[in-house]
Amino acid sequence: MDKLEVEVVGATGALYKALVTDVFENEVQVVFENDWQPERKYKFNLIKLPPKPDSNCKFVEGQKVEVFASFQEQEPKGWYKGICYFRRRHKVGSSKELIEYD
Repeated sequence: MDKLEVEVVGATGALYKALVTDVFENEVQVVFENDWQPERKYKFNLIKLPPKPDSNCKFVEGQKVEVFASFQEQEPKGWYKGICYFRRRHKVGSSKELIEYD
């Protein structure tokens, strides 16, 4: 059986990719992507299912987004909350969004 992919809320509020290895009455045990932390248990309120990919997503100014990033070299990448507030057109059919992190 395949393990369930989830996201775990970290101390900074970022969401980190993990796989469920066991389920208990009030919590789940997970292993993190690339084993950056030891396998451990988390309460259900700190676990969420990842969103389905949306390759047709159009960003607009003021839109709340999640950005897959890392703020320190030794830190793994996680999903951070932010707001899209500027779009810059680079070339025909291409643009970049500027994100302000919450």
